[in-house]
Amino acid sequence: GVWVSQQKVRDATVPGGGHDEEILATNIETALRHLKLKFEGFDYKHLPAPQADAYLTWLKKQLAAGNGIAWMIMLSGGRYPVYPGLPYGFYSHVEPVFGIFSQHPLDDPKWYPDDYLVHGTDGSTYSYYRRFDSLVSDITKSNVSECTSHYPGYP
Repeated sequence: GVWVSQQKVRDATVPGGGHDEEILATNIETALRHLKLKFEGFDYKHLPAPQADAYLTWLKKQLAAGNGIAWMIMLSGGRYPVYPGLPYGFYSHVEPVFGIFSQHPLDDPKWYPDDYLVHGTDGSTYSYYRRFDSLVSDITKSNVSECTSHYPGYP
């Protein structure tokens, strides 16, 4: 893996519609290309909704291959989109995801509810372990996140 400071990533991209060069869905691929990093993004622009199952399948595939992920998440009680007017915006946080544990073969493309991933937060320096079946949430009719995850280090 590689560690790149947030400022270096912001310096490698263009304004995406948030605060200055804040990393968003609209400019993260530009940053990764300018940093000369190889990546395979999740195809959220073209896959039909709902996308949770496809995303978890993609997530497991990437982690099982040893690839790190920069995922964009909703926070509990957050109102979305954070930046109205952006084409993709039901998230408010970017975190690293860098490990997977499973009782099932990692070459099995199916994700299982009891698969675990390992991620970081910007609230601590610890690693956090989440079951795949705890990752999906929804929003209310007034666009407020229904996420219920509060754990030590929660952003």
